[in-house]
Amino acid sequence: MMTPRSLRLEKVLALIPAMDKIGIGQLELNVTAHPEHPDSATILAAIAVERERRPPVPVRTARLARARPIPQAAPVPPDGIDALPLNARIERALRDLPPTAAELRRLVLLHEHPGLNENELATLAGDNGPGGFSLTIGGLCRNRRAWLPEPKVVPARNAPFWSGLLCELTPRTEPDGHMTHEWRLSAATVTALRRLGHLPAA
Repeated sequence: MMTPRSLRLEKVLALIPAMDKIGIGQLELNVTAHPEHPDSATILAAIAVERERRPPVPVRTARLARARPIPQAAPVPPDGIDALPLNARIERALRDLPPTAAELRRLVLLHEHPGLNENELATLAGDNGPGGFSLTIGGLCRNRRAWLPEPKVVPARNAPFWSGLLCELTPRTEPDGHMTHEWRLSAATVTALRRLGHLPAA
């Protein structure tokens, strides 16, 4: 008899062949963010197999991709940013390079709903799965990397943990046994957002 966990895994594996490139990328991002999950390796292996199965990108499509404008680098921050306290660096980053409406809405959601996991936050934000929420916050931080401290590195995937520059994540075991994380804005981020007028005063 299949357990609830094995049924969930089978459902995820069955969906992978029908996903587009973006969907697979979001799934991969979500899975690699939780290397401790017992099904992570199985799902990542299925993603690798699916990518091998798909035909290569046509030459014309590849040429069009190369013809697209290359995104500009983030603006150079002012001298002396490294000497400022963390909340001042965050404030300066969000003032010099203001968040988009989508990014700001997710920051406000984090403030209004501290302790929700990525699935719950993605539902509130209207994202297509938890990977979309994580991707937005991670991109917000990555784009302001010149203002902020160096991010920690996630050993399991040898990649920077960008969201950790503004947020605090605490592992949580759900009733069905799978792992998620509780998300909260750091105190320094809340202070910066209040000073910029994005959050009400305490």
